[in-house]
Amino acid sequence: MRKYLILALAAVMAIGAVSFAGAGEEIQTQEVKISPKKISKKKFQNVKYVNTILTKDVPGTNQPPKAVRTVVDYPKNMKFNNAKFPTCKTNQDGLTAAPTVEAAKAACGKGTNVSEDKGSFATIKVDTGASFFEVPVQVVAFNGKNNVLYLYSKPTGDFAGIPATVLVGKLKKSKSGKKYDR
Repeated sequence: MRKYLILALAAVMAIGAVSFAGAGEEIQTQEVKISPKKISKKKFQNVKYVNTILTKDVPGTNQPPKAVRTVVDYPKNMKFNNAKFPTCKTNQDGLTAAPTVEAAKAACGKGTNVSEDKGSFATIKVDTGASFFEVPVQVVAFNGKNNVLYLYSKPTGDFAGIPATVLVGKLKKSKSGKKYDR
């Protein structure tokens, strides 16, 4: 199953990398694009951040390997100022109950959406044994309290009757300067 996730976030950074890849490249690749390409080395500025993740299938199946945890490391010179934005007025359960993207936006409140509506999507390939079908999913990111990020994912089109899924992420600074601090 392939998953594409493009998430545009307003981020602030001083010195920028234009793109990088990682996350066990034999299974999953990640490409990040930041614009504008010319960024001040002396002061922080707003940028557009687009993150694309492609997960490959397990050979002989139409499904990727199961994952229970994902860690995304950002360059040290990248700063998220999520405290500058309003926080979602509801929690994960409240968002999951929202039947549409518009209802999720209303539940969280004005200004809490930190992704762009255009281009924020996932495509999920569902294995049916002999073949597969793809489910288009609209993804919206919301700023939550205490450095939490909610990813509201709602199937669209012929699959609009499927309930939304909400993933909860946390922005954390590495205490040791190493990857994968808990």
